[in-house]
Amino acid sequence: MPVGYIDFYTFGGIGNILGIYVDEKRRLTNIGSELLKHALKILKNLGCHRAKAIVYSYNKLSLEFFKANLFTEAAKFPDDEFHRDVVIMATPL
Repeated sequence: MPVGYIDFYTFGGIGNILGIYVDEKRRLTNIGSELLKHALKILKNLGCHRAKAIVYSYNKLSLEFFKANLFTEAAKFPDDEFHRDVVIMATPL
């Protein structure tokens, strides 16, 4: 039975993380970080030089997750998506 997945695509040498999902019963077990590490390896092998994720600024857990996985805040856009602030988290590959 699957316990999680990560959705991503590449464009112009940038890996774009669309979402990470881990089954509620398996959260806080490092599965999300392992999925992300695997995806970053794939993106690097595909020739990407950077990875990014767009996170709503109120989603503190996601922001901390990406920071813990060596992403930094690259940009912040107030009132950008459905009148919500978004943060672009990024890391070099």
